[in-house]
Amino acid sequence: MTTAPWLAVRELVVRRGRAALACAVIAAIAATVTATELVARAREEAVAAQIDAMGPALTVVPRGTSTGELARYELGEAALPASAEAAVRAALGRDLRAIERRLVVHRELAGTRVPVVGVAADALPMPLHGPDSVALGSELARRLGNEAGVALDGRELRVEGVLPSTGGVEDLGLFLPLAAAQALAGVEGVNELRLSLRAGVSSRGAEARLTRASLGAAVIRSDRGDVADREAQESLSRHRGSAYAVMAAVAALCLVIAAHLDAAERRVELATLVALGASRRTVLGALLFRSALLAAAGSALGAAGGAALAAAQDPAVAAALARAWSLCVATVGAAVAVGVAAAIPTALATIARDPVRELQEG
Repeated sequence: MTTAPWLAVRELVVRRGRAALACAVIAAIAATVTATELVARAREEAVAAQIDAMGPALTVVPRGTSTGELARYELGEAALPASAEAAVRAALGRDLRAIERRLVVHRELAGTRVPVVGVAADALPMPLHGPDSVALGSELARRLGNEAGVALDGRELRVEGVLPSTGGVEDLGLFLPLAAAQALAGVEGVNELRLSLRAGVSSRGAEARLTRASLGAAVIRSDRGDVADREAQESLSRHRGSAYAVMAAVAALCLVIAAHLDAAERRVELATLVALGASRRTVLGALLFRSALLAAAGSALGAAGGAALAAAQDPAVAAALARAWSLCVATVGAAVAVGVAAAIPTALATIARDPVRELQEG
C-alpha cells in the first residue's frame, strides 16, 4: 500500500465514528437514488409494454413484404430464415426487450378468407388449452355470431374467447397455438417477428441497426408517433435528473464538511508530515483518497440496500435485478467522483499552508 492510501485508511480507523456517520449519509442517498431509478425503470418498461400491446415498434417479415402487405397480413407462407432471430438478438443486444414469434397463413372460414395466426402460448391475454383451442378477433367473432366452435380444414376447433379490438387486420384473425399453425401450413419456422424495444430506445436507430445486420428479411417500422416512441418515456424520466442533482449536492456538502473537519483537526499532524519530508502530493493524495474511500464504501452499501428495497417494493424490479449491476457501478462511480470533487478545495488549501508557521502556531 502506498503512503497516501495508508494515511487515508489510518485516519478513517482513528476517526471511525465520524467516518461511519458520513458513510451512513452517503449510503442513504445512494440507496434512495438506486431504489428510485430501479422502480422508475420498471414503471417505464411497463408503460412501454402497454404501448407495444397496441402494435410493435418493429416487425421482421419475409424479404419483399411491403408495409401494405403487412397491414393486410399478406405475408405468404414462406418462413423467415432460421438465422433471423439470432441475428436480431445480436444486432439489438440489451435494447431488445422481447420477440414475439408468429406464423401467419390464410384459410377459408365460413366462406370468408381470414388470417390464421399461430402465436406462442403466452402471447395472448387468454390461455389456449391445447392444439384445438383458438381465439377469435373481435370482428371475426361478430361475423360468426360468437359461436363456441369453428371448423377449419376439416377440424373442429374450440373457441376459448374473443380478443379486444385493435382496429386492424387482427380483428379478422383466428389465433391458435404456434405449433398447430405450423402443422396446418406444413412450415417449421415463422414468418413474422414482432420486436419490443426497451423504454427509451429509438425505433429508428434500431431499424437502421437491423438493416445493416443483413437479416435476409425485411424490417418494417411502425410509425406510432413521437408520444409512443419518445415523449412518453421522456415525460416519466424528466424530473429524476433534477432530483439526483440535489442528492449529489447534499452528498457533496456532507463530504466537504467531513474533509474540512478532518483537515482542521489534523493541521499539526499534516504540517509535521510535510516538515519531515512527505511531499505535498502525498498529503493531497491522502486527503482525496480518504473522501473517495468514504464515498465508495457508503455508495456501495447504499446501492445494495436500494436494490433490495426496490425489489421488495416492485416484483418487476426483482425480475430484472440481474441487469441492475451497471446502475450500481454507475452509482458508486458517481459517488467517488463527487467525493473527490468535494475534498479538492480543502486539500488544496491544506497543502498551500506553510508547515513551519503551522507548527509554530500549533
